[in-house]
Amino acid sequence: MPRPPSQSRLRAPLNKILGTEANIRLLRVLSLAGTSLTAGEVAQRAALGRTGVYPALAALEETGIIEYLGVGAHRQVRFRPDHPLGDVIASLFRAEAGRLDALVDQLRTVFRSSSSRNVLSAWLDGTALTDRGTTEAPKNTDFITCYVVADAKTLSHVLEDVRTQLPRVEEQLEVNIDIVGMTRSEIAIRLTPAAFQDPVLLAGVPPLALLDDSKTKSARELRNRVVHEHHDDSARRLAHAIAAKLQRDPSRARIARAHVQERMLVASKQEQLELKEWLRLLSLPPVMLQRFLVDPSPRATRLRQSLPALGLITPREREAILRAQSEDEVEAIVSRGAKWK
Repeated sequence: MPRPPSQSRLRAPLNKILGTEANIRLLRVLSLAGTSLTAGEVAQRAALGRTGVYPALAALEETGIIEYLGVGAHRQVRFRPDHPLGDVIASLFRAEAGRLDALVDQLRTVFRSSSSRNVLSAWLDGTALTDRGTTEAPKNTDFITCYVVADAKTLSHVLEDVRTQLPRVEEQLEVNIDIVGMTRSEIAIRLTPAAFQDPVLLAGVPPLALLDDSKTKSARELRNRVVHEHHDDSARRLAHAIAAKLQRDPSRARIARAHVQERMLVASKQEQLELKEWLRLLSLPPVMLQRFLVDPSPRATRLRQSLPALGLITPREREAILRAQSEDEVEAIVSRGAKWK
């Protein structure tokens, strides 16, 4: 096939800017980061090798859509929103990320149906929502797993109710959703620690909380492995973001309290103990609550693993927060999120 004739860079600048997958990955990371990053950080977030990232960054710098700041080992790169096409390109990646927000919102609506009170926990496999996901799916179809936990007497009814409503969501967003249902006693048997990695909660309580009061050896062993493999760093970054949101709008604590109070109606006695603890914390003065959320104490560390206020963070913000390297970057993500809404 003959090579197509070249086009004017003035008339068709996107040929160069979006010309390769590496360029697109780098622009996605930089436009959504909201701050400057080192080349190594960009390469890691874009899942690109360092040897391949430098030529792509050089090509993008030539177009003017990105620029380097500083010199030497401290040099960083940033997206240029003031570029003539900067706002348009950034809005393209925001719209792309917004698809995930729409998916989560619609699935939460599904679980707010008549059977929602029978759901102990429902969550999306977080690894499939990031570059860590490795699940293969049919061509042109995005695949994701949704885990649902309910009592044995109501599980089949819950699954039937959810599966009846899923085709509409799958067709509208062009996604393939696999529903995996189980009882509380089956969690430790059927799931691995990876299933608990950065879950996106849809209904009920975070799945890790369901292992707290289990008396089986397998559940205790699974919980220990999950806590060991899922370090508190991620939970602290999310908690820091929630604290920043509460600082901007203390009334958000009421949203979290309402969620916990609704959950109390169907929680087991042991589960209610932890939920009551969160209710007390969410009633603290805003400054004290914000301080507790990021406290390094054992109690705060334990409770962060089942943070009920995660509903205050959108999936788009969550992915960016989990990749953040500093508290300043987390706060920049929260600030940018407020502008998106």
